[in-house]
Amino acid sequence: MNRLGEWIGWALHYFFGLVVGAGGGFWLISDNRAHRSAGTNAFADETTMPFVIGAALFFAGVGALLGDRLWMGDNYRMIAPEEPSHTPLTKVASIISIALGACFIGYALYRHVTL
Repeated sequence: MNRLGEWIGWALHYFFGLVVGAGGGFWLISDNRAHRSAGTNAFADETTMPFVIGAALFFAGVGALLGDRLWMGDNYRMIAPEEPSHTPLTKVASIISIALGACFIGYALYRHVTL
C-alpha cells in the first residue's frame, strides 16, 4: 500500500475511534448516578470535558493503531482482516494519542476524587 493510502486508512480509523470514544466517554460520565440523583447536568461538573476528551483521544489512538481488528475482532468468515500497515509517524502519532488520552482521563479522575 502506498503512503497516501496508509494515511487515509489511519485517519479514517482515527476519526471513527474519536467519535466512538467521545460518545462512550460521555455515556460513561453522564450515566453516573450522582448526576441523576442530584438532578444536575453532566456538563456542570468540571471533570466531564477532560474525561470525554481523554476517552476520545484514547480510543482514537487505539482504533488507528489496531485498525479493523479492533472493530471486527477475530470473527472473520473467509478472509482474515489485513493487518494495518503503519509508517513510523502514524505509529508514533497513535501512541501519543493514547498517552494523551490516558493523561486526560487520569486528570479527570484525580480531580473527581479530590473535589
